[in-house]
Amino acid sequence: PGDICASCHMRDACPDQTSCLHLVASAGSSKETGDEWTNLDGFFRRFPIGVRKVGKIASTAEPIEVPEITSQPHWIARLDWATAEGIRAFGGQPLVHQGKVLGVLAVFTRACLGEENLTWMRMIADHAAAAIANARAFEEIERLKGQLELERDYLRDEVLEAHGFVDI
Repeated sequence: PGDICASCHMRDACPDQTSCLHLVASAGSSKETGDEWTNLDGFFRRFPIGVRKVGKIASTAEPIEVPEITSQPHWIARLDWATAEGIRAFGGQPLVHQGKVLGVLAVFTRACLGEENLTWMRMIADHAAAAIANARAFEEIERLKGQLELERDYLRDEVLEAHGFVDI
């Protein structure tokens, strides 16, 4: 929360500068320039919860599909970019684990997504959410293990000292 609010392009739209998703992966290439879209520090590197498509998916835990962006241009922040790049559709799925949204999987595409691709996105989002939850659980287990080791060492030293086995 609040880590890069001062330089965030969406600051004015952000309700409270506390809850944002951070872009952690990006892929694709420009039809216009051939540039690779792999950087993580672009204009849309943060998505305030509840703002625009990605933020709405995160706040509602509901997927969004825009099958034809020209029919719903209010969902597109940079319609000129989308038009120039031949972007036709958008799809986004929440990454939900045990009722908590951990992130959003979203794509812009130059072709119709279709039901089959949306189903694949749902499956990938579910697996990604489980992987994130497992990684967080592993980190917590490691933290607790370290804490227990410190407590064990402290108690061992206390017992040894109480029985006179340690020089003070």
